[in-house]
Amino acid sequence: MLKQHRELKSESTLGERTSMNHKLTDRQVLTVRLVVEHGGYKEAAQARGVSINTVKNTLSTVRKKMGVSTMQQVIYRATKEKLI
Repeated sequence: MLKQHRELKSESTLGERTSMNHKLTDRQVLTVRLVVEHGGYKEAAQARGVSINTVKNTLSTVRKKMGVSTMQQVIYRATKEKLI
């Protein structure tokens, strides 16, 4: 995952993934995936090489874009839409 993050970091512009009524950037999708894979915000932050507050802010934006209020809903929708 860290290699994948470095590849994303090196790109000059990040694409957006269109999904139903919302668009998530590649980094937002990566953050959701890392939280699921690593089991928490702290571990996802370490894997991305960012602060835990960056992860929390990113996931807050994801929840707003998806129109949901919990991480369970984010994970459900991201799984259903095959984003993760």
